[in-house]
Amino acid sequence: MGQSPSKRVRSTLGAWPEFGTTCDATFSDLLSPSSDHLRPYQLHHASSLLHSSLLLAIPLVARFAPSPPSQFQVDSTYRRVRESKPTEDGLKRDEFRLFALELFAAAIVEGMGAAVARRVPLGAAAIAGVGMVARAPVGLVGNVVGVYALGVAATTVYLGC
Repeated sequence: MGQSPSKRVRSTLGAWPEFGTTCDATFSDLLSPSSDHLRPYQLHHASSLLHSSLLLAIPLVARFAPSPPSQFQVDSTYRRVRESKPTEDGLKRDEFRLFALELFAAAIVEGMGAAVARRVPLGAAAIAGVGMVARAPVGLVGNVVGVYALGVAATTVYLGC
C-alpha cells in the first residue's frame, strides 16, 4: 500500500530545498544573540514569517494553505513536537525545522481536504441528475456517487490537484 497523504505531503515538503533554507533564515532572523533557541511565544510570529516566504516559493503552500497558521495550530503543533523533550523551553534549529514541517504539512493536508469537499457535491449532483434522467435505480446512482467521491479524493490528495 502507498503512503498516507500526510506522510506524502511531509516528505514532498521536506524535499524542497527552499523549505529548509527558509526555515533556517526565519530561525536566524528571530534568534536573540543570547539564546540558541526560539521561545514558544515567538513561534506564531515565526510561522507567519515562514508562511509569507513559503507562499512564493512552494506551490503546495500557495494552493492549499493560502493563509498563515492560526495560534491554535501553532500551539498544538508545538505540543506534538515537544512531547519527546518536555523539560526544555523553546525550539532549537533542527526542532524548528521539524515544527515547521509538521505545521505546514498539516495545513496543506487540511487544505486538500477542503478542496475535496468543494469538488464532491457538484459532481455528485451531476451524477444524480443524470441518474434521474436515465431513470437508473437509486442504489446504482448511490454507488456511482460513492465511487466518484473516492476518485476525487484520491486524485486530489495523491496528485496534488
